[in-house]
Amino acid sequence: MKKYKINNLDCQACSIKIEDNLKRLGIVKDVSIDFATQTILLDTEDIDKVQQVIDKIEPGVFISESISDNYQGKFSKQFKCDQKFRNEKSSFLTNIISFMKQKKRLFILIALLSGYIIGLILKSRILIETKSKFVYFMSNYIIFIIIYMLSGYEIIIQAIKNLLKGGFFDENLLMSLASIGAFIVGAPEEASAVMLLYNIGLYLEDLTIDHSRKSIKALLELKPEYATVLEQNEQIKMFPSEVKIGQVVLVKIGEKIPCDGTVIEGNSYIDASMLTGESIPIFVKENSNVLAGTINMSGILKIKVTKTFQESSINRIMEIVENATHKKAKTELFFNNFARVYTPIVFIIAIITAIISVLFFNQSVTESLYRACVILVISCPCALVISVPLSYFAGLGAASKKGILIKGSNLLDALTDVETVVFDKTGTLTEGKFKVSHIMAQKGYSEKQILEYAAYCEFYSNHPIANSIRNYYYEIFHKNTIDTTRIKSYKEIPGLGVSAIIDGNHVVAGNAKLLNQKIFSRDNVINSFNKENGMNYNNNKISDTTVYISINDKYAGCLIILDNIKKDSKTAI
Repeated sequence: MKKYKINNLDCQACSIKIEDNLKRLGIVKDVSIDFATQTILLDTEDIDKVQQVIDKIEPGVFISESISDNYQGKFSKQFKCDQKFRNEKSSFLTNIISFMKQKKRLFILIALLSGYIIGLILKSRILIETKSKFVYFMSNYIIFIIIYMLSGYEIIIQAIKNLLKGGFFDENLLMSLASIGAFIVGAPEEASAVMLLYNIGLYLEDLTIDHSRKSIKALLELKPEYATVLEQNEQIKMFPSEVKIGQVVLVKIGEKIPCDGTVIEGNSYIDASMLTGESIPIFVKENSNVLAGTINMSGILKIKVTKTFQESSINRIMEIVENATHKKAKTELFFNNFARVYTPIVFIIAIITAIISVLFFNQSVTESLYRACVILVISCPCALVISVPLSYFAGLGAASKKGILIKGSNLLDALTDVETVVFDKTGTLTEGKFKVSHIMAQKGYSEKQILEYAAYCEFYSNHPIANSIRNYYYEIFHKNTIDTTRIKSYKEIPGLGVSAIIDGNHVVAGNAKLLNQKIFSRDNVINSFNKENGMNYNNNKISDTTVYISINDKYAGCLIILDNIKKDSKTAI
């Protein structure tokens, strides 16, 4: 199954028609067209034959290059800056052109709507002031005919094309017949209104699709842009999809890891929140496994690639997001099939209504034709064919904007039957932002002293917990900086904590694993604090993000770092 770009699709009905015809081909094993993203998932060995069939169904619609692989080509160090500039320039120009096209369409619709309103005003004034039927006829028709042709010519042309190809019953034909009938019965303003309002509806639908598409694309920005491969003492930059298993990549501070692999040199904290939702950085060292898309935060890493980018977790997530709209819900499939039966039934009902009105209710031909036109307009299947898939696409886009991955439209329906929900805690029910909630100080030290030693010891660390300690220090001491001249011999102990000489005192700040080896027992710390302060803390209150402080190799206290629960978590649950 490969994914292709399909161009010049005008409507949802066209995509349904093409999809149905391709499914009947023996050379096509499976096919799914998504009108919103203008893509087609296709499993076939003869793409040329598929294109020939599409040409017969919808001339002008064509399949372009495969977009299964987002990366192509290679670039050197010297080319990197030029490539980045061209990409930014291209993106900027593309955005400008897209903006102008979108606004041009909006301005045209506003102009047509204004012309329509002016036409209604002129019609009422001329009707009162003139006695000439010819003048009234010309003023009544000429403005509305212009508005009608400008807003509806594409629909009429498409209806004619469908008739020539044998595709008789569709929304284009219904709209064309209804509007032409309105002209025949002497209601040109209603004929032009039908086409104008239809175009305004399409414009609003396109805006919704574009908004949802941008939300989905924004979620895909977590993919790594390039990889720095080490070959014969040279650093070669290439796209992640070109990196082979066994090659060694260099990842500097702040860069995204390009492929899944194993660390062979260096240690660092990595931010995996975009993949796992865990806001606490993960410490990695030699022989640690790392995932593509995670961010290197504190040290230089050399990583031996164990999986190609196409097999990586991040690429699988991207494919899930990009192809979500191809997994159609039962409701979508039902309305797509229903429209094919519904449209000819509406057409037949309109004809029967016109005949019955004349034969059995003694109505004029003009009035009966008018009633038939009304049925054709109000019963047009566009609302069903377009709005149902559009609502699912908008739902997927809204979820993506909030960072929620949904594997397909079918799963949106499945959510209505959910009875049990399992939540991740950090960053989901909690804010993912750490804050010092309490300070435990041993005899001989105050809480402010423990906080001050901790803030100075953690000053050079970029770990989120270190940031929370410094921020709390600034808040309590009403300062916005730290006197770095008091800090000497700073040392980071990977995965455990930090140490420094502060005002001549050897201070260590770290986790229980670091300090427990030398000077204290976790249970003893808790029992001692409860006894001294008359409190009842227990092991559950002391979280894994507690920072323990020792001064001159003696336990001095600890800081409890908690992640606050979101205000709307209770409502969400």
